[in-house]
Amino acid sequence: MKAKGPIPGDKEASKTSQEAAWAELLYRLTHDLKGPMVTLKGFGEELLMGLEELSSLLEAESQLENSVKINYLIQDELPGSISYIQSSVKRISVLVEGLNRYSRISPEMVDPVQFDPSREVERTVNSFINKELCSSVEVQLGPFVPIYFTPKAFSQVLTELLKNAWDAIPS
Repeated sequence: MKAKGPIPGDKEASKTSQEAAWAELLYRLTHDLKGPMVTLKGFGEELLMGLEELSSLLEAESQLENSVKINYLIQDELPGSISYIQSSVKRISVLVEGLNRYSRISPEMVDPVQFDPSREVERTVNSFINKELCSSVEVQLGPFVPIYFTPKAFSQVLTELLKNAWDAIPS
């Protein structure tokens, strides 16, 4: 019979379980927020198109006694409200996308570990040299001391440093 969930007192399993639960919550939250945002955005656009059409029809029919008030509503009041809705949807969308990206971050990206960077430096440098087709470049790597970092993030930082250095070299 298999145990369900983490073993009591097992902090690592508990942490992993909490991270999985948090990632699931974020995924569901972003998924549930996307539907209403799409709906609000779509109907906002429909309202704007309808208002433009109505406004042009009212301009052609100048004999309506309330046309000035109606035109004010159509051209100023309602578009302002719709614009507010659309900007709010954009702000929510940015938040949702951030939460969605966060929910996909693996523990390897956020949990620093102590490791010897030698292999990662060699792999990243060789990959960069091959990618940039610079076979005339010779790289000498010295001994490294162990560091406390996330290996994947270390590789990303090193790659960016190499790109910046390469771009700074005159042609």
